[in-house]
Formats: sequence, C-alpha cells, structure tokens
Amino acid sequence: MGRPKLFDRKDVTDKALQVFWRKGYLDTSLKDIEEATGVFKPALYSEFGDKEGLFLECIQYYREHYSGRLHLLKEPFGWKNIEAFLKSVLPDKLGRGCFEVSASTRDFPVLNENLKSDEYSEKMMTAIERNLKAAGEETKTLNILTEIIFTFYCGLAALALSQPRRKLEKRVTDFLNFIRMES
Repeated sequence: MGRPKLFDRKDVTDKALQVFWRKGYLDTSLKDIEEATGVFKPALYSEFGDKEGLFLECIQYYREHYSGRLHLLKEPFGWKNIEAFLKSVLPDKLGRGCFEVSASTRDFPVLNENLKSDEYSEKMMTAIERNLKAAGEETKTLNILTEIIFTFYCGLAALALSQPRRKLEKRVTDFLNFIRMES
C-alpha cells in the first residue's frame, strides 16, 4: 500500500497554474513548480505524469475556474455578460491577461492537440449567442454577431499581452457601443 497523498490536487494545480501563467510552459521548470506548490518532483510525476500532464491539467482548471466563458454562463443573460466576458481577458492587477492566449502565443508548438481543437471555442460561441438572444438580437444576425464578438475577444486577448488595461477598456466600450448601434 502506497503512502497517502499529503497535498490537495486542486491546490497544487492552481498554484502550478499561477507559475505557468506568469512564466509560460517552456520557461517554467519543475523546480519552479516544486517551490510554488511545496510538492516534490516524484509526487508531481506520480500525480500528473509529467510537466506536460500538469500543464494540461492547468489548462482544464483554468477553463473551469478562471475562463472568461464563465461570465457568459451567468444569469440573467445579456449584454452585461458579454461586456464582462470581453473585459475578462484584460490584464489584471498582476499584469496577466488570458492564460490560454498567453500560453498558446508562447507555447503553441508544445501544446497537446486536444488544446488546439475548436471544441472549447464552439462552447464560447454558443454562450455568446445565448446572451445575444437574451438581449433581443435578431435571429438572422446572431451567427455573424457571435463571430464578430468572438474574434474581437481573441484579438483583445492578444493585445492584452502588451497594452495597458485603460486603453483596452476604451476599446471594449467603443466596440460594444458600435455593435449595439449596428445590430
């Protein structure tokens, strides 16, 4: 019988996520993970397989606990959710934007094929569409409006890696004013 775990998997994943978020996959060492989590290499390997396994777990954890998509799932649905969704990728107090965008920008060559799929993007777009319907948008324009908002979100997330929050907030406001006026 093996020794009992002396750590909480979710706690380790969240702490490792913070390191990957700050440094990226390639620049994060297992020593960095050990220092952040207090869990040593053998236990990390036993629990997650390897560094990539832990990174993939962090992506899933991010999607469940931090992703901007979570804003789109709150009731009541509508424009406020879309605005919160867009602003969720802006740099926070720590200067971080969207973990997935920064990870894919820095680490795309090493990302698992599962993370490169469109499935998660489709879930986001479905949630955007649900909010647009709740806001009273016409059915004939839902698809294109959803695409435009999602594309703006992706571009905004990329810009968040290098531009100040104040400037990006203005872009969000201008974009939403324009979209609401045109639809």
